[in-house]
Amino acid sequence: EKKPFIDLLTNTNVYKMAHNMKFEDNWTSVRLRTDTVPWLWDSQIAAHQIDNREGITSLKFQTYVHFGIIDYDSEINPILKADSANGMNKLQSYIDSSPEHARKVLEYCALDSVYEYRLAMMQMNILGYDMLPF
Repeated sequence: EKKPFIDLLTNTNVYKMAHNMKFEDNWTSVRLRTDTVPWLWDSQIAAHQIDNREGITSLKFQTYVHFGIIDYDSEINPILKADSANGMNKLQSYIDSSPEHARKVLEYCALDSVYEYRLAMMQMNILGYDMLPF
């Protein structure tokens, strides 16, 4: 089941972006036992470069400020929280509990991806990155 996703993550012709790349890179290394290549952009680091004030670089905040979209995660966000610092969140049990819950998680992940991509494109423009590999 994981092979198509791993193939995508390791395809050097497909550039990857993330909001907090360090987390995503560590997650795929530990959970999928693979390295993601090539990384292209971290929109959280770019948000820090553009405005380094505390508390404003999260994807949710950046999505609100730049695109006027608020509260696209209110239903899913509590499920993503763990009970302790090293605990597991409730996401898998939520997904497994009903097809409707699985659909909601997929929709949330899709929105997260679209907003991160749009933010990255905007940041590249602001920071003057016009020599991209694609």
